[in-house]
Amino acid sequence: MRPHTIAYYFREAVHDMRQNGAMMFASVGITLVMFIILGFFLLVTANLDYMAKDVEGKLEITAYVSDQTSEERIAGLTQEISQLPGVKSVQFISNTEALQRLGERLGSRKDLLAGYEKDNPLRHSFEVFSSSGEQVVGIAERLQKLEGIADVSYGREEVEKLIRMTQALRIGMVLLVAGLSVATLFVLMNTIRLTVYARRQEIQIMKFVGASDWFIRWPFLLQGMLLGILGALVAGGVLFLIYYNLHNYVAVEIPFLPLLPITPYLIQLIRNLVLGGIAIGFFGSMMSLGRYLNV
Repeated sequence: MRPHTIAYYFREAVHDMRQNGAMMFASVGITLVMFIILGFFLLVTANLDYMAKDVEGKLEITAYVSDQTSEERIAGLTQEISQLPGVKSVQFISNTEALQRLGERLGSRKDLLAGYEKDNPLRHSFEVFSSSGEQVVGIAERLQKLEGIADVSYGREEVEKLIRMTQALRIGMVLLVAGLSVATLFVLMNTIRLTVYARRQEIQIMKFVGASDWFIRWPFLLQGMLLGILGALVAGGVLFLIYYNLHNYVAVEIPFLPLLPITPYLIQLIRNLVLGGIAIGFFGSMMSLGRYLNV
């Protein structure tokens, strides 16, 4: 495609948008609202997934060491456990350290442990953390088979319930975002269809005098893509302001609640909205033009 042809298509697209200012303003407004809704749910989905991963990353598996296990074997277990698939980190906890931790939890009642320093009833153990919640059960089963491990504790029912809940949440949010994307496509498609309808006679005349389908299509395709870009950029700016203030509020008032960092996530979100706007504008225009080119 020649540069002057591309320039012509852009001029036609911009000219048509200016000529139909009220309709274009309404179109950008509708597109903006749809992208704000879509972007909002993308933010919610991403943060819920981030929170789920944060919770899953804190799921702890405790592997208790047999009383007869030698120090050499304990050192070997540390190495073996760290190499198990899905293990993010492992820490050895001696029975002395376990007793100290128990005393800290008891607080003012730690005197109940007086006398246990010399005859410590607690076992040595390993604290194991997985890379994801789905791997907890598998890691626990592998730990149980290791020589020198007497017992494994990780709250099986609670972990499985959490995994099912997070999986259902992820699937639900993906379906919701997909539905909103389709809705945005159809809203933009119908908006462009109004513009095409207003110029249907002009399109038919161009067809009769020999203009190719693509010569007719390109100004409308560019117009659709420009609408998508404008709506996505403004929506991205609105979402940035909302999330920036929300993030700062949560950091001060609810510091224990994990949220995705503002950057680079919001930059990626705005980029994806713009790319989505281009794609939706292009395909929406293509679908809208079909019937008017078949003359």
